[in-house]
Amino acid sequence: MAELVWGTKDIRGDVKITQGINDTLTFDVDGSSFSITLDEGVYHTLREKHSSALVQALSEKVAQQTIPIDVLLGGALNDDGKVNYVVFEHQSGGVIDNFGGTMKSLIFN
Repeated sequence: MAELVWGTKDIRGDVKITQGINDTLTFDVDGSSFSITLDEGVYHTLREKHSSALVQALSEKVAQQTIPIDVLLGGALNDDGKVNYVVFEHQSGGVIDNFGGTMKSLIFN
């Protein structure tokens, strides 16, 4: 993939994370594999305030492992109107790829 990876699934509104069902995201950064697990709960994204509990939780888990990426909230306009996506940005222009895990389907189509 690339140094900037946009999710493809709109996260606006509520995203429910259930332990053992959809709580883990895996990915590679510069060839090293990482796995993050979110706590069970409902994570709300509010487009009007450009805020996302899901993005904040992912960002905190990434920071705990000192993974050299930032997790951001991206916005776009498509045929369905205004949408929000999770965006992964490498801090020094490296490669982020091989997304997987039980949470992948909440971020990518």
